[in-house]
Amino acid sequence: MFFALKAVTGNPMRKAVLIGLADNTNNDGVCFPSYQHIADKTEMSKRSVIRHVNDLEKLGFISKQERHLPTGFNRSNTYRLMLNGGKDPITDIAEIVIHSSDRVSPSSDRVSPPTSDRVSPITYHSSNLSLKRVREPHKENNNNEFKKPSVAEIKNYCELINSEVSPDRFHEHYEKTDWYSGNQKIKDWQKAVRFWDEKKREKAKLSLPQDDSKLEGWAKSVGLRGPRAGETFQQYRVALRTEFNTKSNEGKR
Repeated sequence: MFFALKAVTGNPMRKAVLIGLADNTNNDGVCFPSYQHIADKTEMSKRSVIRHVNDLEKLGFISKQERHLPTGFNRSNTYRLMLNGGKDPITDIAEIVIHSSDRVSPSSDRVSPPTSDRVSPITYHSSNLSLKRVREPHKENNNNEFKKPSVAEIKNYCELINSEVSPDRFHEHYEKTDWYSGNQKIKDWQKAVRFWDEKKREKAKLSLPQDDSKLEGWAKSVGLRGPRAGETFQQYRVALRTEFNTKSNEGKR
């Protein structure tokens, strides 16, 4: 966890995914959570998690290995956290804890460690570090009042997460509701943007695109076939609609 907190990934969402993976590792620095599990923990879409996991692998923060069932179906991947930009694998979490505890500020020496032999000094330091690094931002958010974002801020965030949400439409909608969602005041507008983006992508998957040039890409995203040789766009569109409806009806059974 300390390795993930100190890592400089170049992207806050990417770092959140790294922390989510680190939170699931065993003593060997290995974990195998599903993409959906990490998405639920980081409050982002599954597609965003997949993209950031691939980026972390390219940057050398993790190594990824696919797992398969005997039947050939995919299981969740196996991940190993890497030290020093991928040069050294994490082989013992205690090593990371000791390394981090050595950097505790001198002021922490004023606190006497528990006298019980059952409590390890390493555990004592690590718990204090995690409380300081994780809970302080949460405390600040509680003390600060909600600040309405500008259209420019919303646009920058949408570009950061590759969101297809319209910043102008998003801002106009919540300005009309005085930044309320139903009966509750918006507390995290970035979370609201991610929610809009996820709903927009889900809605896009439920209908065929009007542009013929986007048919093949849409079909691939929902697991349908590509165009066949000699097949016109109109024939392909009709076939996709039939195949998609059949697949949807099977999923409802």
